[in-house]
Amino acid sequence: MAINDGGNDSELPGDMAAPITAAEQFTQFREPLPEASGSTIGEPSRPASPVIQEATARPPPPPPPTIPSRDPVPPTHYYAVPPPRPIYQMIYSAMPAPGSQGAPAFNETNASDFLRKLEDTCRRSGIVRHKEIMDLLPQYCERPPRVWVEGHYAWKTRNWRMFREAFLDNYHDWDDEQLRYTKEYLDQLVAIERSTNDEIRHYLSEFHEVSTEISLLGLLSDIDRASTLIKGLPIKWQKRIHKRHAERSRSRRDQISYQTAYEQVQATLRVEAEVQRKTEIKEPARKSSPSPHVSSSLQQQSVSSVPLVPAIPVVLPKDRQADDSTSRAIDDVARKLEALALKLDARSDRRNNPFYEQNRGIPSNGMGVGPPRECWTCGGPHNSTPDQCDSIRDFEAKGMIHRNEITGRTTL
Repeated sequence: MAINDGGNDSELPGDMAAPITAAEQFTQFREPLPEASGSTIGEPSRPASPVIQEATARPPPPPPPTIPSRDPVPPTHYYAVPPPRPIYQMIYSAMPAPGSQGAPAFNETNASDFLRKLEDTCRRSGIVRHKEIMDLLPQYCERPPRVWVEGHYAWKTRNWRMFREAFLDNYHDWDDEQLRYTKEYLDQLVAIERSTNDEIRHYLSEFHEVSTEISLLGLLSDIDRASTLIKGLPIKWQKRIHKRHAERSRSRRDQISYQTAYEQVQATLRVEAEVQRKTEIKEPARKSSPSPHVSSSLQQQSVSSVPLVPAIPVVLPKDRQADDSTSRAIDDVARKLEALALKLDARSDRRNNPFYEQNRGIPSNGMGVGPPRECWTCGGPHNSTPDQCDSIRDFEAKGMIHRNEITGRTTL
């Protein structure tokens, strides 16, 4: 309980303080009425006795109503969190031992290939500094070039650019790559004769590569480069390129630029490839239909150049009749073969006879020696060896049957 003495709420706790309503304000600040116990009108009034009220905790007032905004609702932005960056780990391989399989080796030939392979191997092993590469270089050289490398001033000072130039210059005459990019090699390439489209296409690609390197060195002008390219083509291609250049340009035929010559060769290659493709499509249809005339290629060949083929012997009808002696011999052999067939059938029947199977056990005349056999030709008792039959030997002597030397069997 708390005493409210005229609206002073300082004695109330902080959580008990509450706003005063209008009725409470009227009760606190109105003048008290005169008492009936003897007070009269006109007498000074006594102070009113304090009003005892019960203080209760009240909830805070609700917030004021909010006015909706007339502004449009701002768009909602969604931000995707980027995935974490992958961590790349470089895995380096160890340098191969000198002389092992796959290791670079230098024996005074192909110096350009050796330096390129050594740099690639060092890069795969994590060695990128030229000083470290030069430290390893003598280990992959044979003794004569190793002595030259270790005695050179550029190697001692670890000057890679100077050493590389001196190294390639010293072994220039045994380096295929350096000899390739020379005018002498270009002249040898041009002197080769070509006729097919594949050969010309390969020539164009190789000439462009070699001549580009030579022209960058300032050893070949653009006009000379174009004329050299045309010289390596077949005669009909040269005439076609010069004719096309004369139709499209007023300059002299020897003043054609390399770019123009290169494009014209490529265009001619495309035309020839299309013609060849159409010819290959028509060729199967032409081969399937019989041609009534002889091919012109066979007419141009001489009789002596045609290969001779052995002719098949032809037996005339009059020669197909055999004489009397041959007919008798054939009849004799036929009769004996028929008798042999009958004996084989009888032997087969006897082997399938159950009574014969009972007596096929152990021979009665000794261990490992069977009963006497009958010859299939003459019927005589022997071991069915052809050498023991007089009839077979007689047939062989007359040439009526022959013996195979490999299998030992007799055939007609």
